[in-house]
Amino acid sequence: MKRLLKAERRIILASVLLVLLTGLLVSMAVTLPLYQAVRIQLEEVSRANARARQASIENLLDSYRNIARQFSSRTEIRKRLQAWRNGEIGLEQLRQYSQPRLQEPAAQTPGLAAMFRVSQDEIIVALGEHTEQLSSLLPQPAQEGLDLITLETDGGPQLLIKAGAPIYSADQHIIGHDILFFHTDSLQDYLQEFGSYGNQAEIFLHRHIPPATFGLSPVTATHQSVVQTGTLQPIIDEPALQQAGIHKFRDAKDTVLIVQPFTDLPFSLIIRLPKQTFYALIDHDLFGVQLLILFLLIIAILASHLAIKPLITTLSWQAKKLEENQAEMLLAASVFENTHEAIAITDSNLHIIRANTAMQELCGCSQGQLNGQPISHYLRIAEHDQRPASLLTILCQQGFWQGEVTHPDTRNDSLRTSLLNISTVHDTAGQPLYYIHILSDITARIEAEQQVRRLAAHDALTGLLNRSSILEHIQRKISQHMAFSILFIDLDKFKPVNDLHGHKTGDQVLRITAKRLRRIIREQDELARLGGDEFLVLLDTSAGNDFINRIAEDVIEQLTRPFVLGAVQVEIGVSIGIAHYPEHGITPDSLIHAADLAMYQAKRSSGGAYSIADGRAKT
Repeated sequence: MKRLLKAERRIILASVLLVLLTGLLVSMAVTLPLYQAVRIQLEEVSRANARARQASIENLLDSYRNIARQFSSRTEIRKRLQAWRNGEIGLEQLRQYSQPRLQEPAAQTPGLAAMFRVSQDEIIVALGEHTEQLSSLLPQPAQEGLDLITLETDGGPQLLIKAGAPIYSADQHIIGHDILFFHTDSLQDYLQEFGSYGNQAEIFLHRHIPPATFGLSPVTATHQSVVQTGTLQPIIDEPALQQAGIHKFRDAKDTVLIVQPFTDLPFSLIIRLPKQTFYALIDHDLFGVQLLILFLLIIAILASHLAIKPLITTLSWQAKKLEENQAEMLLAASVFENTHEAIAITDSNLHIIRANTAMQELCGCSQGQLNGQPISHYLRIAEHDQRPASLLTILCQQGFWQGEVTHPDTRNDSLRTSLLNISTVHDTAGQPLYYIHILSDITARIEAEQQVRRLAAHDALTGLLNRSSILEHIQRKISQHMAFSILFIDLDKFKPVNDLHGHKTGDQVLRITAKRLRRIIREQDELARLGGDEFLVLLDTSAGNDFINRIAEDVIEQLTRPFVLGAVQVEIGVSIGIAHYPEHGITPDSLIHAADLAMYQAKRSSGGAYSIADGRAKT
């Protein structure tokens, strides 16, 4: 009996050890490759988020550079600057003329802190706050470009965006620079944590030459400037700060850096967070899988203990059961049911077999309704919409795909845009078994980028195209060799409106002028405000010059009508200069210059008239 008991104990011990060893091996075989694959996927999504944020910041900085170029392109003020450089007028006379004409657009420019006009190392105009302190930060000599600077004020360091643009003479020589300083309220939104990492991430802009790091104080959420010291030390000198990707540093916090350099600027976007926070979601899900495996092991051990006699049968059944459940365990571990991002798993033909709760809400269907349905029914992949076989070919060759997709929002019947990442799970023979689809909603970012682009291309007061946008339209027609004409419109007697009734009334007159001009021209024609009281109309001349002249007459008739603004009635005049392409110029600047000269010829003829570039004024 004792021998039997000992043998039974040895069999029990052997069965327990065998089950434990089998369970550990299965756990390692399943969880480790899965953990590595999901970890790579998480890093790719994080890099995509960093690229999206970097692109938004770069678009924002480009809009400031475009605003600086609009200041430097104002025609009449530029001519006075050329006259001063030629010795035709004095410095004080130049300042008296330029100051009020730059003050108006400066007051209407959102976020503008200060503005300087500089020529021959002389400050011609200085507008805005802190001009005395900022004048010492102007580069010598002045130059164009973008930079971030830190201004020391009584309230602490203040971060500003500096944008410079050259001022060109009529013969395209640089005669000065406009240097603008902007507040960073809009930039601050992009440097705040976006919740993806549990508000544990810190976001910085790192300038490479000279080295400096700009970000938000994690305590007060105010701007701080760090130059070679502080938040990114001692890793600020690492070459990795200039290379895109995810970099890990074994410092006191075991830090992860997500680095995304800018395209045209010597800056990098850096997201810093603890490594533990970065991989927290994966570790949490891995822990759940391990608990499930541990639970199964306990059940197996109890079963083997209770079934000593049919031990061989039980072990055989258990091995078979583990083999049958291996694929199911891999599938269950791949789907993150607790994530807010939509995840779907398809078979080798891109038909849905599993979808998490977020994916079901996105499609407006239950799991049962989604089973067996092609994923293309719910997602629109632009370049593969009608060719799913093409997408399958790419997935088989590369094992992954990434791109933007659109899908209906079942909550409000609108279309949303997401970043779709597709990765492949292969079987033991290396053939595609499943495809994992992860969607990250980027609708808000795309809408913000479109808004920034729209603001950069349009005049803030009237909503018309601005100078840089109309120049692009003119250049496009020139490159297409299309005949066209431009009308350079200047309002007469507009300055007394501002002097007598105030700039608010003047702004109303400009907005009504824009509406009247829009009613006159055709839908295919373009209308822009060049600045101040100057407008430009771009007309297709396929209808002939008589049509152009009739449009000019309609403009004079409409704009000389009284402007009734409540109890105030305002009357102004208008002078128009007309230039035809290619008769009067073959570049945008030469055409505008010809029309500008023609406008002054019309103005000299007593106003209320139009003049063709090489003709006489007509009333």
